[in-house]
Amino acid sequence: MFDSTLPNALPTRDRLVQAAADLMMRHSYATISVDGICAAAEVKKGTFYHHFASKVDLALAVFDHVWKEGEAVFGPCFDPALPPLERLKKFAEASVGHHRETFKAEGKVYGCPLANAGYEMGAQDERIRQKVQSLFNEAVAMLGTIVADLPHYKNASPEKIDRIARELMSYSMGVEYQAKLANDPEVIARDLYPGFLRLVGMPDAETKD
Repeated sequence: MFDSTLPNALPTRDRLVQAAADLMMRHSYATISVDGICAAAEVKKGTFYHHFASKVDLALAVFDHVWKEGEAVFGPCFDPALPPLERLKKFAEASVGHHRETFKAEGKVYGCPLANAGYEMGAQDERIRQKVQSLFNEAVAMLGTIVADLPHYKNASPEKIDRIARELMSYSMGVEYQAKLANDPEVIARDLYPGFLRLVGMPDAETKD
């Protein structure tokens, strides 16, 4: 995602999505123009509107693209064959690794593009709000599979598991935001997993690793 050069062989629609994803990672949604996206993708403006009716339609495609890329990074962390705390730790480690890699390449912590778009546009565009909310809910459901497998939540209600999973997701987004403000991925390394343990009621587990 962070390579500004797009392969010439990439299909035109994919070039537009990739270019927009790169721009949305680095800039606010409002400051990105269709002209700027076309320039980054090296396509004509008419070609843009052949593939997308509007910038919002492209943004929705970008969210799916970013989610798919995230699944490749974070999906293995949710392997049900792993103990639940190991899954939680691997998720935290994958987040740290992702942001360290970006920081090494660009000297910036950008945060999550989905969360950034939700913060910026959630109250202004209903389709963007709904899309980000839907992906947020998917992430919560994945975290819920970890919570449900923790021994002390064995008999917990689905509502309680969902609540804890939402707290984990919200905490993760908050830590990323703090790292973005500090422009330091080590904030995530320091705070994410210990905070996860506190939220699931196992603050002493960190010392046993």
